[in-house]
Amino acid sequence: MSTQATVSPLPPASPLAAPPHVLAVDDDAVMRQLVADYLGQNGFRVLVGGGMGRTPYIAHLMRDFVEREDILAYLEAVLRVYNQDSRRDNIHKQRIKILVNTIGPEEMRRRVAREFEEIKTQGYLKLTQDELDRIAAVIVNAEPA
Repeated sequence: MSTQATVSPLPPASPLAAPPHVLAVDDDAVMRQLVADYLGQNGFRVLVGGGMGRTPYIAHLMRDFVEREDILAYLEAVLRVYNQDSRRDNIHKQRIKILVNTIGPEEMRRRVAREFEEIKTQGYLKLTQDELDRIAAVIVNAEPA
């Protein structure tokens, strides 16, 4: 099962500013430091449904700003919608990009928002600054693949 979700960080000074997009192409010290720096940002802009291959699609904006401590819950909401509504009859069409194209980005946003609100009412995992610091340290100190 393949999922295509892109998360790009927002600069802390402006939650509405368009963030830079990053394409990670290699595992090296510079890339690990870049990822670690992004973990220190205040939040993320979430795009879903993009992908390459035989049927390439451009990702759609799901939410302009998700607080960094809420990102796991928000991505869980995306995956819940995908798991509930994706096609099971054709493995080649069982992709987030196909689901977004079928129901449309507005409907996908509505369903994800509904799931995210439900997750928040049930209590959910929030990323603390200590956990973000721990992850950043592991990434920066990891050996290249």
